[in-house]
Amino acid sequence: MGSALLAIEIGLMGPNHLMSMACASSNYSFYTTTDHIRKGNVDIMVAGGSEAVFIPCGVGGFIAYRAVSPEQRMDEGYQTIGQGSIKQIMESLEATKRGANIIAGYLGGSISSEAHHITEPHPDGLGISHCTENSLEDARFSPEEANVNYINAHSTLIQAGDLAELNAIHIFVQGHL
Repeated sequence: MGSALLAIEIGLMGPNHLMSMACASSNYSFYTTTDHIRKGNVDIMVAGGSEAVFIPCGVGGFIAYRAVSPEQRMDEGYQTIGQGSIKQIMESLEATKRGANIIAGYLGGSISSEAHHITEPHPDGLGISHCTENSLEDARFSPEEANVNYINAHSTLIQAGDLAELNAIHIFVQGHL
């Protein structure tokens, strides 16, 4: 409903969809928006996501999946639940012809599910590593020419997630030294 109301308010036409992917909603939105732009379906789109689960069912679900600790113990999950939102305008490179000031570029990405656990990646890190490889391929870079010097890991603040990310980084680095 939110994306439809925004489109009506400012007169945006074209693809309009909303994905509920928890904290990954914005990432999915940026990925699919880039796909629409690359295919030539649109020249410009508003992309973004938000997450807010402060209802009894949402909080109860996180507790049941051990993603949140009712006693606020760090070793049992998140210390707290947060909410947030991000929106950005994404355009094709043709925007430079009209003098648009490009602030950042989205070169490529990847989306994946390991079908392992609701909040934890598989401990071996292979799924995360494959997703990293697919992101570079989507951006049309080999790992060697990409000059990766920063990795933004996104664990769910639980030890198992941190370990899986560390393993994934190790797999990626070992495969490209």
